[in-house]
Amino acid sequence: MGNAGRKPVKVNENDTYSKLIFLIASGNNYNQKISEYSDKDPSLIFGQLKRLKDKKYIIGKREKYLNKKIYSVNWQKINNEFIEHLRKFKKRLLKQNAEANSNIPQIYGEKFKPLDNKIFLERIKNNKYLTKCFETYFIKLFEKETKYKYNIEDIFNYFILFGDDMLIKIESFLHIKEEKCKKELNDFIDLIKTFKPLQMDLPLQITLNECTEKILKDLENEMY
Repeated sequence: MGNAGRKPVKVNENDTYSKLIFLIASGNNYNQKISEYSDKDPSLIFGQLKRLKDKKYIIGKREKYLNKKIYSVNWQKINNEFIEHLRKFKKRLLKQNAEANSNIPQIYGEKFKPLDNKIFLERIKNNKYLTKCFETYFIKLFEKETKYKYNIEDIFNYFILFGDDMLIKIESFLHIKEEKCKKELNDFIDLIKTFKPLQMDLPLQITLNECTEKILKDLENEMY
C-alpha cells in the first residue's frame, strides 16, 4: 500500500521540514551535521532531505574532496513561495471584503496588479535583497533556539507585517548603480503594504532591527 492515503506534506506549514531548511541556511548543510542538531536517525533525515530536494526547496551537490553531499537552500524557490503566499492573501482579502460589500476590491485593484505581472515577479524572485531578508530570518530563527516552533509560513506572515520597513532601509542603502533593483524593491514595498490591514497574532521572537542591522552590515562589507 506504501504511501496510499497519506496527505502530501505542505513544507511551508510544517515545523519539521521548515526547521531542516533553517538548519541548512545556517550552514549545517550535510546529513551527519543535520542529524546531530535534529537528534534524529540519519536514515530519517535522509528521507526528509530527499523530499525537500524533490520539492526543490533545497539543492544537493556531491563535494568530491569532502566525499559528502552538501545541501543549500534554493532561495528562488523561497521567494517564489512567498509570491504565491501573497496571491492567497489577495484572494482572501478580496473575498472577505466582497462578502462584506466593501469597496476594497476597487481601491486595491491597481495595487494588486504586480502580482499578475510575470516579468516583474520573475525579477523579484531573483532579487538578492529579498533573498537576503529571508536568509537572515532563517538564520536568526536557528540561532535563537526559541521554545516556540516556527515554520516558513510564519516567516511569510511576519514579513507581510514588517518586511516593508526592512526593505525601505535596504533600499535607501543601495548604490545608485542599482537603480533598477531599487525601483523593483520600491514597487514590491508598495505591494506588501497593501496587505497591512490583515493583522495577525504572531509572537515571532526576532526583532526587526536585529535582522536589518545584520543585512546592512553584510551589504556594507560587500562594498569594501
